[in-house]
Amino acid sequence: MLRFIFILLVTNLAVAQQPSKEDSLVGSLTPEKSWWNLLSYDITIKPDYRTKTITGNNQIKYKVISEEPTELMQIDLIKPLVIDSVIQNGRKLSFQNKGNIWYVSGAKKRKNKKYTITVYYSGAPVESLSPPWDGGFVWSKNSLNRPWISVACQYKGASLWYPCKNMLYDETDEGASISIITPASLNAIGNGRLVKQQRTSDGDMQYTWKVVNPINHYGISFYMGNYVNIKKNYTETKGKLSMDYWVLDYNKQKVEDHLIPKSIQAMKSLEHWFGSYPFYEDGFKIVEAPYIGMEHQSAIAYGNNFTKGTYKGNDVSKTGWGKKKADRIVIHEMSHEWFGNSITAGDIADRWIQEGFAGLAEELLLSDLFGKKAGRSFFQADIEPLKMINPSLEDTVSMKTEVQTDRSSKD
Repeated sequence: MLRFIFILLVTNLAVAQQPSKEDSLVGSLTPEKSWWNLLSYDITIKPDYRTKTITGNNQIKYKVISEEPTELMQIDLIKPLVIDSVIQNGRKLSFQNKGNIWYVSGAKKRKNKKYTITVYYSGAPVESLSPPWDGGFVWSKNSLNRPWISVACQYKGASLWYPCKNMLYDETDEGASISIITPASLNAIGNGRLVKQQRTSDGDMQYTWKVVNPINHYGISFYMGNYVNIKKNYTETKGKLSMDYWVLDYNKQKVEDHLIPKSIQAMKSLEHWFGSYPFYEDGFKIVEAPYIGMEHQSAIAYGNNFTKGTYKGNDVSKTGWGKKKADRIVIHEMSHEWFGNSITAGDIADRWIQEGFAGLAEELLLSDLFGKKAGRSFFQADIEPLKMINPSLEDTVSMKTEVQTDRSSKD
């Protein structure tokens, strides 16, 4: 997400706020969370566009890692969503609610053993009014007035739309899958590869997508709409990589003209600087979204209107490098596959690390395309308004440029 350096400054300058008890329960490693290690999610979700509600379930596979686990198991789910039931091995487990925290009793917890609970839930999820910044469900329409649905939840976490362990440090060691049930007039895209597509008994369609790599909770997402798929194979550091582009049906030509060349350009530069794309097994997708962008793992959201720069922002540098020469959303969100998805900050308070590297990636790609002078000019001018707040940024720019120059001289 764009704002990489603003996040750092805001973090340093913002007045400290005391978290509520509920905030602490969600964000802290509580005893009810610490005794189990997350292994995988298997999510099924059915959104209802008319009522703006969802029904679904999540099969949470976990491993007991404590000699003395607590009686309760903490599951996070933000109201007004509610847990309807919890099942383990065909047996209903009891649970109690404390705000956005749900405590499950009676889950199996023998040390070093693996178990699965299935959490059934329903309700009207929090709706995002300014996606992806405020987080939540996105009930939108495309330009032909057809339903277009997605979700983005980086800051508040995935418990905005499915029951989970809302901790960035604990990714799903064995991957995750998501099954989206949608009216037959629409299709649905999720993370990773499509492993099953079938018609349900009531005439809807169910699309099941799966990743085999570990994934953080907010990196899981889905998209529903009138999509078409354009495929492209890319061969580079680790062999053949499938690159898929899912866009609204009337934007197909824009993929050929814009997204394919820009994303291949970015992939070459990012692999040069940061190493091989981290998720060859799960493939790579760009999915057109009803908001500007988000780094959903192996299925990044793209809503930049197939334009250079950012269609919702200005090139504050006035140099043209940030606005006229490259699609900054393609570069920025793709770079998060390395920093944000492959390497994830253990706490959302440290997201400036991954956002900082994503900002650096923009400069590096411009340097690859147009020379180091162009990259430096873009970066220096882009932070010019901020140097009045924090003059030490000039030292950061100089140090980073020296590192970049040294790296380039060795290649």
